[in-house]
Amino acid sequence: MRPPVHSSAKGFTLLEVMVVLVIIAMMMSMVGLAPSGNEQKKEAEMMALKLKSLLQAYREDAVFYNRDLGLAMDGQSFLLFEYYDLRNPTIASALDKEQLAAIKDNPWSDYTGKLESQLELEEQLFYRLEIEGEEIDLAEDEGEEGPKVRLEFLASDEYRPFKITLSHQYDDSFAVIIKGNGLGRINTETVNYED
Repeated sequence: MRPPVHSSAKGFTLLEVMVVLVIIAMMMSMVGLAPSGNEQKKEAEMMALKLKSLLQAYREDAVFYNRDLGLAMDGQSFLLFEYYDLRNPTIASALDKEQLAAIKDNPWSDYTGKLESQLELEEQLFYRLEIEGEEIDLAEDEGEEGPKVRLEFLASDEYRPFKITLSHQYDDSFAVIIKGNGLGRINTETVNYED
């Protein structure tokens, strides 16, 4: 039998190494959970891209199906409507008397196409609307008739120049702008404000 060998070399036991690794993993997960400061900006940019895509699709739908579309804003909602021109005999002949009377009062009716006709903004996002360089007071749109159409996408591929500025309730260091010049593509850009 051999006598036990005592080593003067010191080291870490497997248990000590495992404890240190668990502590490091916990600290790394805490760093991953901490808000990075860009979450609000990413959220606003993602919503702006979705809104831009929908606006572009509305524009293309208006041209492809030869119909005029209108976008109304109601609180945090963007709502799509379709214009019924009663001077068009095809439209007038397809409607009954009750529908004709309703359309005479308000030629904008619910959109009946295949595109998404409503978009809800996240509650922490808010927006401002400018049409042809003039800021629109959307509070005056609230009435018994429902929301007022503000943006029109015409079958002739025209629309009024507009700018929608999205901001985040918890971070005022940036704004995401969606704008169209009336004829070309709709664009987005992020503007950073310095403190």
